[in-house]
Amino acid sequence: MVIKVAFTKLKMFIKTGKTSPYVIAKELLLNNEGLGEMKELISKMEEKEKESLVQEVWDKISEDTQKTLVSLVYSENWEKLLKIYWDLDEEGQIRTLEILGFIPKRDVVNFLLDQLKNKKEVISLTAGAALKNQPPDLTLEPMLEALMQPEQWLPSRVYLVLREQREEILPFLLAKVNELSPQVQQVVVQILGEIGDDSCLPVLEKLAESPDQFLRKRVGEALGQLRLKSSWPILVRLLNDPYWPVRLHAVETLAELGVDKALPILEERKLVEKDPLILECIQEAIEKIEDAKIPITVNWVRK
Repeated sequence: MVIKVAFTKLKMFIKTGKTSPYVIAKELLLNNEGLGEMKELISKMEEKEKESLVQEVWDKISEDTQKTLVSLVYSENWEKLLKIYWDLDEEGQIRTLEILGFIPKRDVVNFLLDQLKNKKEVISLTAGAALKNQPPDLTLEPMLEALMQPEQWLPSRVYLVLREQREEILPFLLAKVNELSPQVQQVVVQILGEIGDDSCLPVLEKLAESPDQFLRKRVGEALGQLRLKSSWPILVRLLNDPYWPVRLHAVETLAELGVDKALPILEERKLVEKDPLILECIQEAIEKIEDAKIPITVNWVRK
């Protein structure tokens, strides 16, 4: 390390006539090299120099390099960013939010969620982008709480963040959902309908047995969104649900999936179903599935 730093200083001296840690660090960052030397170089700078370095190179370095730089500069004094935020102009606030995205702290996540409500679209979008860089184990719980807020526009913005974190957030949701209240479970099921896959089916199957009729309705809606053929056994079970909207979602989704195995079960349900709307939908579903089974033949006429 000492030899490498000394060699870097020599190169900088030949190139610029200066060997200050600031100049060396800036050059290394812009060239995306020698990042292993950053800790030593930054430790020799004054606080103002560190902050100036971040501002000067931020838009010219990769996201991974930004993350490394933030860790070295703000790991101990990240709270300062929250305090000065309100004294900054819009450009400064945007930059600060970008930096905060790489500081994995619960207080930072809460701050970013608060800025997601900002009436300035550019601030709200930047806060959302910053949240995507936070680890799911920090963002999941506060984002679920945010989804239950009365503001109609906030859930849609949180959904955008969750979609971007799909691969990271989905395992956390599936592991946590059984610990939540039915009201929060409804929100999670909505999310699973948006971002889920086959791995969600065991959880949805269990929630389909909930005594909460509104939660069961959410399960039906989520299965309709996912449109997975492998979900047909759950949908068949929902055909007998006492809450009519659940049965309706089940019939409509089975019709869309076109699963042949569901035909005799739909026929059986038609014999006991009392709701005229659902009876009509069952008949339509049966006809749709049967029509899909008929092969299309083309008569070629020899001229």
